[in-house]
Amino acid sequence: MRVGGFYRVPQKHELRALAETMTRSRDDALATVAWVAGFEFQDFPRAFTFVSLRHPEEYPFTAGRMVSSSGLDIDVHAFSDHFRE
Repeated sequence: MRVGGFYRVPQKHELRALAETMTRSRDDALATVAWVAGFEFQDFPRAFTFVSLRHPEEYPFTAGRMVSSSGLDIDVHAFSDHFRE
């Protein structure tokens, strides 16, 4: 491997040298997943309002109207009338 990607297929003996390390890594990853799967998490619901720009014809990166999941649909210049930072 080198900058830009692979420049040749590894030889079998080169791959064999990695086999034990890769097997241990896989086993460690599976053990970690099993351990984390046993964690208990509190049910912590939050009410979110999602806000975005919407533009009828373009990707709304720098222009459009502000809309929200709760029905808000305003001109961006009215931001301070509806939001407190």
